[in-house]
Amino acid sequence: MWEENQEFGKKSKIMLKTLLKYSYYLSKWFSSSQEKVVPGTSFLFLTQISYIAASFYSFIVSILPFEMTNVIITIGVMGLAAVIMIGLQKRTEKYIYSNKKLFEIDYKKNIYWNRFFGLLFLVVIFFLSIACMIFFLRKDA
Repeated sequence: MWEENQEFGKKSKIMLKTLLKYSYYLSKWFSSSQEKVVPGTSFLFLTQISYIAASFYSFIVSILPFEMTNVIITIGVMGLAAVIMIGLQKRTEKYIYSNKKLFEIDYKKNIYWNRFFGLLFLVVIFFLSIACMIFFLRKDA
């Protein structure tokens, strides 16, 4: 059991590093100056994490035994996103600054493929989170 949890932890770290790496590529592509790359990366990464958290939140709300109004659900999603965005901003920026050279080395290898996969991850995570919210929070008449 303990080994399975460690294996899940390793896989989730790899997933988060991959999301962070592709967020860096998108930020580097869209930023107008070099100083905006790290804050932009942090923003894109935390936005994707907020989308994933909103999907989990909608699943948890759907299995609760009591009814919640749409206003309460919306406030919950917005509050969760605000906590993630504000609470993890500095910590994420520190991590990006410490690993910036590794991201730069990988960025120069396949620039167009890295941009494509970065956009793909951003769009897919966004639409999957919307689909999860619609699926889990729909009210059957």
